[in-house]
Amino acid sequence: MYSGAYLLFANPTDGLWYECEFLTSMVIKADGQQRKQYAPYTTLFSSAQTTAARRTRHVNQEGDSIKSGHPSFLAGNVLLRECTVRRFRHSGPGGQHRNRVETAIELIHEPTGVTAAATERRSQADNQRVALHRLRVRLAIDVRTVTSTSVHPSALWTARCRGQRILCSERHADFPVLLAECLNAVCAKDYDVRRAAAALSCSVSQLVRFIARVPAALVRVNAERHSRGLRSLKS
Repeated sequence: MYSGAYLLFANPTDGLWYECEFLTSMVIKADGQQRKQYAPYTTLFSSAQTTAARRTRHVNQEGDSIKSGHPSFLAGNVLLRECTVRRFRHSGPGGQHRNRVETAIELIHEPTGVTAAATERRSQADNQRVALHRLRVRLAIDVRTVTSTSVHPSALWTARCRGQRILCSERHADFPVLLAECLNAVCAKDYDVRRAAAALSCSVSQLVRFIARVPAALVRVNAERHSRGLRSLKS
């Protein structure tokens, strides 16, 4: 039998995120004793269409604050398929190689029109990776997929929010997903951050600080609050 914490992973076939119900397995040895055996992440990823798929549940369930339609929640290869990729040369530091080759990348998300670019890396692949992360963040800020006032924290949010503190670096792949969930929750609670923080099981100060990690996100929230006669949040 399998037990342990949920593991969040992206299915490369359908591009959706799943949380896996097993991280460890209990093995019965010949001497009759139970021993805990850890399943490597690579095993879980490679078996996404077989064993893991049979023992998982889709995280974008009805009631979750991030709905299945939010683009920041798509796997990278699927999100890229929704984008127009523009490659171009960019002047500046980086040497002759950078100026001769089209290493700069701009991603245009066709369904929403949201764009992001990266020019600072020397290779096209690195710039595409950076641009994709920036696009996820921009989508998290610009796209809302709220259909009700109910907020139910996802397994990822619960794992990242400990002791009312939100633990995630801005550079981590989880950050745009968490930001989208956070802003969806704030929107669902009509931009009342106290109600949103309570629903997400974090403190108000932590929620505001998390939003303020991306200045554009704080600007967007404050604009919505102003339209409702609420005071501005400060970072």
